[in-house]
Amino acid sequence: MQSATDISSLSPLSAPSPQSHGMERTVTAKRKVAVFVAYVGSSFRGLQIQRDQPGGTVEDVLQQAIYATGAILPSNYGDLHKIGWTRSSRTDKGVHALANVVAMKLECHPSSFTADPEGSQLASSINQHLPAEVRVLSVQRVNNGFNARGFCNNRTYHYYLPTTLLGLALDGSAEDEACMRLLRQCCSLYQGNHPFHNYTKRRLYRTLESPSTAG
Repeated sequence: MQSATDISSLSPLSAPSPQSHGMERTVTAKRKVAVFVAYVGSSFRGLQIQRDQPGGTVEDVLQQAIYATGAILPSNYGDLHKIGWTRSSRTDKGVHALANVVAMKLECHPSSFTADPEGSQLASSINQHLPAEVRVLSVQRVNNGFNARGFCNNRTYHYYLPTTLLGLALDGSAEDEACMRLLRQCCSLYQGNHPFHNYTKRRLYRTLESPSTAG
């Protein structure tokens, strides 16, 4: 397994050679799958592969690991469009994920998911080539029309603030209580339905704009 110090040097153009594991010898067909992946993002530049700055992302090491097992053909390596690669959610530099989903078409035996519907063996094979900060939890068969982003109907994010940024003494004092009360009051402003248009497609809300602001 690669160490964290090797992550920044990894590039989709420097693929490892596919190795001879049992899975590789039985590759016979392309199957659409959903890969459930967890990672500690501290050492990565985010999830998504950056075409202008190859290397150093979670998808870089994930693609290399899958290729190393033989589940991506050499002719398709480096071109995610060829294997229908989609992700349910992008994460930025230093952000962790407990269960992100990446969908793609993999080369595997047609009966792989009959005996192992959770894809535990496939996950184990991929994990052998991943750094410790990235783990594939499961590989599950999906229909050909599955799109990890389009089929995602819920995302949960957790944000953590160091207490030092809030000036908390953590001594149960009235000052700490007042600070937390103000923090909760501020956070409550984001609850409910609001025009979070920066997180949507403009065409979905532009009809609600008045003629004077529609521009």
